[in-house]
Amino acid sequence: TGNQLLRIIKEGTTTRAWIKKGSEQIMDNLKNKEINSTGNDKTMVVFSGNLDKAIASFIITNGAAAMGRKVTMFFTFWG
Repeated sequence: TGNQLLRIIKEGTTTRAWIKKGSEQIMDNLKNKEINSTGNDKTMVVFSGNLDKAIASFIITNGAAAMGRKVTMFFTFWG
């Protein structure tokens, strides 16, 4: 970001910091960067341990992969 730490002072349980904001040129360079993503990648979050729902997730993502999409599946289950 181009920010600069100027000074840090610790007084007991309090810490103070002085920061100088970075150059606007850095932000302009980031805005002008080309993004290479086509926007067609797919992510499926599977949050149920129910077999029917898990199989449905695989069917949906398999269809997306068959259409040439990059597919990511994230599994999170409780108990």
